[in-house]
Amino acid sequence: MARPALLLLASLVLAAPALAQNNTMALVCIENQSSLTTVRFEYQWGDDAWQTSSIERGYWRRLFHRFDFPDENTAPTLRIRFDADATDGTYFTTQTLQRYNAPSEDCNGTKGKKYRFTRTGNRLSLVARN
Repeated sequence: MARPALLLLASLVLAAPALAQNNTMALVCIENQSSLTTVRFEYQWGDDAWQTSSIERGYWRRLFHRFDFPDENTAPTLRIRFDADATDGTYFTTQTLQRYNAPSEDCNGTKGKKYRFTRTGNRLSLVARN
């Protein structure tokens, strides 16, 4: 009886690598959990031009860099800048974000590096979640 179980276990172990997905991108997922209706920000991959984006309260924004080939697992530095003053004033801050390798753009999964915008008093912050 132990032999069939052992064969089944061996077949599952051998099949497991075939089920794994290749990483195709570096992925960052940013959520707006602040009290602000919209958070506007700019981001930059490496030396590329800054891109403008925004996130409505309660939603996610995906930032990703596609690899040239599966499992390349290298991506340029990702920077983000935003106005951290949640009042009528301005106080721009720039952060370098860590990014995780991922097989898809799925922010609901566990693959992307997750951040959230939060507000404490008059200060808007971007904090890591995982």
